[in-house]
Amino acid sequence: MSTIESLSFSDIFVGGDLSQRIERNFDRLESSIYRSPDIFKPNDGEWPGDYEGRTILALVLLAQASHRPPLYLSEIMRHLADHVNPQGYFGSIRTMGSVDEQQLAGNSWVLRAMVEHYRWKHDSLSRQIIQTIVENLLVPIGGLFSVYPSDERPMIEGGPAGQLLDQHRGAWSLSTDIGCAFIMLDGATAAYSILPSPRLKRVIEEMVRRFAELDPQVLSMQTHATLSAARGITRYYEIDGNASLLSVVERTYQLYTRNAMTANYANYNWFGRPRWTEACAVIDSFILATELWKHTRRAQYLDDAHKIYFNAMCHAQRPNGGFGCDSCVGAPGNNLEPLSSAAFEASWCCTMRGGEGLARAAQYIWLVEADKIILGFYHNGIARILMGADHITIRQVTRYPVQGAIRLEILDTSVVEDTTLSLYIPEWVDNHQVCLTIHGVRQTAQVTDHFVAVTKRFQPGDIVELAFPIPLRRVESVANSENSYSLWHGTLMLGAESRSQEVTLSPSETFTPLENAFYRMKESHRLLSPLTDLYLTTTETAVTDRRQVLFPSTEMHSR
Repeated sequence: MSTIESLSFSDIFVGGDLSQRIERNFDRLESSIYRSPDIFKPNDGEWPGDYEGRTILALVLLAQASHRPPLYLSEIMRHLADHVNPQGYFGSIRTMGSVDEQQLAGNSWVLRAMVEHYRWKHDSLSRQIIQTIVENLLVPIGGLFSVYPSDERPMIEGGPAGQLLDQHRGAWSLSTDIGCAFIMLDGATAAYSILPSPRLKRVIEEMVRRFAELDPQVLSMQTHATLSAARGITRYYEIDGNASLLSVVERTYQLYTRNAMTANYANYNWFGRPRWTEACAVIDSFILATELWKHTRRAQYLDDAHKIYFNAMCHAQRPNGGFGCDSCVGAPGNNLEPLSSAAFEASWCCTMRGGEGLARAAQYIWLVEADKIILGFYHNGIARILMGADHITIRQVTRYPVQGAIRLEILDTSVVEDTTLSLYIPEWVDNHQVCLTIHGVRQTAQVTDHFVAVTKRFQPGDIVELAFPIPLRRVESVANSENSYSLWHGTLMLGAESRSQEVTLSPSETFTPLENAFYRMKESHRLLSPLTDLYLTTTETAVTDRRQVLFPSTEMHSR
């Protein structure tokens, strides 16, 4: 199977809603709490390096995705070395044979940030920090992951920010965010992609082995940690090519979707404990689902990625551009609402992870496989796609997911041979109703594995248009202990304002379509709307937003 490659950020120019989300998140991450010196936290506190690493990573990726120079990143990088310990990593210097899992998680984000900064700027500073953390923090803990505790821990909730437990388990200082040590698989594999070494390889493979032995469900592992680890193993699979690694990732993702995913495709913060969602894990799941589709071509993964993005990730973005935590709808409640506590915006973690999520959403739009251009996501913008020594520049204008309408215009090309343009068809589309045209002339639209393809020698000025109807769908849900329905406009889950009595669906209920994927329920007169608009409201409105997204059925209640 040939490899699917992403485009360079330098060749992607997004517009529309995604561009607006990126700009708002970028603005938030340039507010005072993300600037030097406030970005730097005490080195003897919890989660050393976490805040700094997540922030730098987000700024590096957002700057590239938006083509907007970051105002404060250079100053942060200049002072970075002033805030590490004498061994060159964040937190206290570990005594030999001991390890703090929060320290590993925090320094993993520093590694991720430095790797992305190095790929962007090719600077000596970020390369040196990568090497120092690997040599002085990671390599010395070789052998300790093999004894990472596998017994159940006390059900202590550290809140959305997590906290260290008082007791130790052997060599390990443990966190209420169970399994957060394995976030280091993300940072370690990223470091290995830049600076491979046999010693780092041994530590990575030890981490992978131990992770594969654990049962996240039994341990009530944090889903963010679990999915971050799976992303790291995916990266190592891309380097190593061992198919057993991909099997571990698929098994982990399937365990997550079966046991810790909410009705609107967000997450439980822990396996078995649906207290709140966490945008960090939502973004992990979006990235992981897309990467799994790239490696397996299984359309279900790409379908998941669309639903995660629009119904979970978009809902988690706040009016100030940050990201926060929501209720776990379907476990057992029927309503989706932001947490009204301090985690309405999780400014210490989710806001920064939102930066990578939005940047990856831009990078995933256009993909290349040999002489095939793959359009897996629909967002307005322009892409310059390299095809060997040649290029083709395409503008995309779309109303998806509100309307099934995509218009592609070839702006420029040096390619003189036939090229295949492959366009995604969502799983809920009736393939017989797919309409594909070139310059308004209808083409044969053969849908294969949820894609329709056009192959021709493209010329500047060529117009390719794809259209498909978007139905209102009533989908039976078993997310609660009682069966219920959810309502969908294609990929968009719909919710009814829920400040008054709960809505119960009767079999005879009908819906009047309005604009922008809104509907009016005939019997209750309730308005149904997509979950994507929270960031367009005010903070005062968003804090009190409450929508019913699961609807008990009168037919089922009568049984």
